[in-house]
Amino acid sequence: MKHISTIIGVFACLIFFTSCDDNIAESHAQQKSEKHSAQPVLAVNDGLEYLSLDNGQKWKMDEHTRTAFSEMAAFFLNSNYMSMDAKELEKIGIALKERVDVLIGGCTMSGQAHDQLHIYLMEYIPVVDALLTSGKAEDAKKVRYYLEQYIEYFE
Repeated sequence: MKHISTIIGVFACLIFFTSCDDNIAESHAQQKSEKHSAQPVLAVNDGLEYLSLDNGQKWKMDEHTRTAFSEMAAFFLNSNYMSMDAKELEKIGIALKERVDVLIGGCTMSGQAHDQLHIYLMEYIPVVDALLTSGKAEDAKKVRYYLEQYIEYFE
């Protein structure tokens, strides 16, 4: 069952990344080459080193994306995940994954804000997948961290 969830997660990521018009690999390479630009880049080694602000401001998300992340954050951050056992945490992971799938299914964004969202999601989705397969408190802490990072970079 856990392998099926992982396969579904990978498949959803593939659909998401291939359904968007923007060439994310090209954008990622360009951002790598502009590593020393004036835009601040996250300095910790959390997989978000190429995530940046929009000239010092948060990236503006469309209504669908704002709603999806607002629901994920409210759902997860209002749960008492640190006192949950593995099965409960797996259920939290499944619920978050369902919300990620809704986000992906309604993707209509484009441009640099969209590219930055992809950078974020390439790190966030595997953390959610890890929680739904492992049910570990350590993975729940990572989910919290990435949800907190979302609000630092996007509005």
